[in-house]
Amino acid sequence: MKKRIIYLASVIAAVALIIGCTKLENTPSFPKSDASFTATASATSVAAASADSTNAVLTFTWSDPKFSAGLKQSKFTVQVSPSGTDFLTFQTKSFTGVLTGSMLGKDLNQMALKFGGSIGQPIDLDVRVVATLVNNNEAKTSATTKITVTPYSDLQLMTISPTTVVTAPATYSKIAAALSWNKGFIGYPDAITYELQFAKGGTNFASPTVVSKNTSTTQSYTQGDLNTTVAIDYGVAIGTTGTVDFRVKATNAASAVIYSNVLTFSVTTSAIVPKYTVPSQLFIVGDATQGAWNNPVPTPSQQLTKIDAFTFGGVINFVGGKQFLLLPVNGDWSHKYNPSISGSNPSGDDFAPDAGGNNMVGPLNSGYYKIIVDFVKGKYTLTSLTSNSVPDSLYIVGDATAGQWNNPVPIPSQRFTKISNSEFQLSVPLTTGKSYLLLPVNGDWSHKFGGSTDGTTTAGGDLLIDGAVPGSNTPAPSSSATYNIKVNFLTMKYKLQ
Repeated sequence: MKKRIIYLASVIAAVALIIGCTKLENTPSFPKSDASFTATASATSVAAASADSTNAVLTFTWSDPKFSAGLKQSKFTVQVSPSGTDFLTFQTKSFTGVLTGSMLGKDLNQMALKFGGSIGQPIDLDVRVVATLVNNNEAKTSATTKITVTPYSDLQLMTISPTTVVTAPATYSKIAAALSWNKGFIGYPDAITYELQFAKGGTNFASPTVVSKNTSTTQSYTQGDLNTTVAIDYGVAIGTTGTVDFRVKATNAASAVIYSNVLTFSVTTSAIVPKYTVPSQLFIVGDATQGAWNNPVPTPSQQLTKIDAFTFGGVINFVGGKQFLLLPVNGDWSHKYNPSISGSNPSGDDFAPDAGGNNMVGPLNSGYYKIIVDFVKGKYTLTSLTSNSVPDSLYIVGDATAGQWNNPVPIPSQRFTKISNSEFQLSVPLTTGKSYLLLPVNGDWSHKFGGSTDGTTTAGGDLLIDGAVPGSNTPAPSSSATYNIKVNFLTMKYKLQ
């Protein structure tokens, strides 16, 4: 045991002797650079065009920061920020081992749009260059330069069809507008989405209709499509000419937005032909409704109101997250209107007659919704309402009636019949030279409906509410007789026959 201890001590002594005789090298260290750092821009104003997307439009030159590691180990980051924001948010482009760097047209354009710039409108940006080692240590920051940038759009909307269209029912299926557009944000590496927008000509897209195209860059419209758009949507009379403006909106993954040029189509309208034959009546059925899937459905609450020759509508108390169908005959399952594919949009979608076994998807949340069913376009829409805009009952009061101004009024003679979801009807004798009002609650003056503010319209017109009803009330017709009065709470119109 003693020998082992002596041996171990000898080994330790030998190792110590070797270490003591070995000379250790010092760890290398590099002094920090105390050189100043400056950067200059080739211009203080840039107004590039789409042709400059991949060209250098702004060049920066900076001094050597003289880092001990050398220029090859030096990184230079150009920072761009909205002017006056002290670089709280900024976009960057970096360069390594060089004393100059350029921004391409697409680089600067995307930054300007990202920071709220508009096409063709100058925006001020603050620019500076930050020099560091490649590991981002030893930062040196140049002074700030203000650059005025005018963003451009490289998105161009084109058509291979004439922009003057004369429609005719015999050629409604003919393509009248074949639109296409190039990809926007030339050189941008990530996804870009597109929206085709159209609006009434000359309105500057104040209320555009949006067609979501995702990544597609084409869209076609038939003569029938354009005829419907200008004649129905924009109120252009049959046989006259109206205009519709088209443009494309592109959005990149950085939320920058650009718009294309505007193309205007001149459309001469013709007789409107519905996409599908219009039924005489229309009913809604399904577990999205209060009547569930029971057929026949409860009427008049689930009988839609005919708004015009091509359109039905109603205000329905929907059950959220359920489904429904439209029926031309109450109590009959043999014909229906439904989507051609499953998973329709809960805000509305296309429909077709007897289109397979798919149901229409109702709104996600329960509540009152206005449904409009358009047989010209083959579309239906659902719009959320804060409350039911259609009264449960309707009564007539006034000295033009037998009951005079006595309230409550005599019933049933002065109580309307609800003939559909949103329409009331009553046949009643009226005395000329007198007037009347309509009441949603018998015996209650707090709410009322009435007619024309000029006191001269006796055959019907706009239906006014409460304080909008003129003090003279609604004038009776020019001849005393029994009249059939219809009141439509979807169109807010009334008429006497």
